[in-house]
Amino acid sequence: MIEICCLRGIEPTEVGLWDVPISTAVASALEALRGHQTLQNLAQKYGLAPSKTSSWLQELEMNAIQAFDKSSMSDKELKRMQSENQCLLQKVGQFAIDCDFFAKACEASGLKVR
Repeated sequence: MIEICCLRGIEPTEVGLWDVPISTAVASALEALRGHQTLQNLAQKYGLAPSKTSSWLQELEMNAIQAFDKSSMSDKELKRMQSENQCLLQKVGQFAIDCDFFAKACEASGLKVR
């Protein structure tokens, strides 16, 4: 199912919206939600298949709570992720040091280094 990307923070190209602007997806889903026009009329208005607008409407309905949910990541979760990020950065740094060490050791022993 094609997702309404703006609700999930995903770029349109990541989920296969092809060349349909995200604003079109949102506008057609919101109009379908209001119910003032049929899906067929909306499809003609936006140049889409009725099933596409229907899919976007379902996504909007399933994820509407996110528009009003102000509780983002908790402070505890944010700190945990920052700590994990710092740990990973340290590992990358150590791997770079190890790689340099072994490259120098290989050169010193006459082995070819890429």
